[in-house]
Amino acid sequence: MTVGLVDGGLFDVVGLGSDGTLVAGECKYTTRQMTEGDLADLERTAREVQWTPDGGGEPTYHYCCFCRSGFSDGLERAATERDDISLFTPSDIVG
Repeated sequence: MTVGLVDGGLFDVVGLGSDGTLVAGECKYTTRQMTEGDLADLERTAREVQWTPDGGGEPTYHYCCFCRSGFSDGLERAATERDDISLFTPSDIVG
């Protein structure tokens, strides 16, 4: 299986599910919170992936945001309203 990006962009995290889901993730280890703008960039980059699921058709997308400093109110609201966004801080991962 070959996965490529149209413009040579980069992902911090990418996973290709056997169910046809493309999981794209962005990690920010900065002092600023991730925002809806970061999510929009991730969504845009994920749509550039050249991958067709084994069953054919278009992939479904799931977006994972990882951030040391947390998330803006708008991004948290989007994650609450949508089922295709997951937010993680270090304490969610390390415990």
